[in-house]
Amino acid sequence: MKNLLIEKSEDILTFILKNPAVFFSEADIQALFYERLRELDELKLLYDTGCSIGLNQYENESDKKYQTYAIHREYGLNNGKSSRVDLALLNPEDISSIADPINLKDANNKYLTPDYIFEFGTDKSAKSCKSFYRHLLKDTEKLKFAKKRGYLIHVQRNYLRGKANNANKEKYDQYTAAIKRLSKNLPQNINLLYFKVDVGGPKRLIKKEGKVKIFQNNSLEGTAQKNIENEIRGLLQ
Repeated sequence: MKNLLIEKSEDILTFILKNPAVFFSEADIQALFYERLRELDELKLLYDTGCSIGLNQYENESDKKYQTYAIHREYGLNNGKSSRVDLALLNPEDISSIADPINLKDANNKYLTPDYIFEFGTDKSAKSCKSFYRHLLKDTEKLKFAKKRGYLIHVQRNYLRGKANNANKEKYDQYTAAIKRLSKNLPQNINLLYFKVDVGGPKRLIKKEGKVKIFQNNSLEGTAQKNIENEIRGLLQ
């Protein structure tokens, strides 16, 4: 499952970075991931929960069960704060323990613990460095609940109609510093992927620096379009 998940995620992110106008907000990125990940065999199937559909004609409990997918958006966490994750991938073998067909909780009124969790962010959720870092910390706390791996993915578009100015450069220097600070204490089961996409305007030439910059090797590095896919693959491992 992991290799297929990485391959599909790599394709989705490459598409988004090469086409930065395809999303309006974080919700669009969630939808793109949900739609494309559902193409994986394990995530396109319906699995039996532990919930009978009711009584049969003989007034005995039916053997037929309500079914659900192993992938869900805005699924809950058992952290006492009514938190929800952007995208949760459950272990299909755990689904039979669901005793609540509405909230997808087990017999102890607990959410299932996802194998994989995705949290997303965009330029619209990072109006300042302070709000950006706060968002990162909040997402990190959620991702700690993943049994196998959590993915923290932020895509920020930088649109300037004129030439880049010092204020704009300073802004992203601060964001990069925030990413560095977070990455120092990041749990082993969390992968951090941060992308800055420069969107050119009528007076702005961005070919030389590269449109896409990726946080890796503790810095924000420009990446050629042809290398984006390979760079992403390494960060998802």
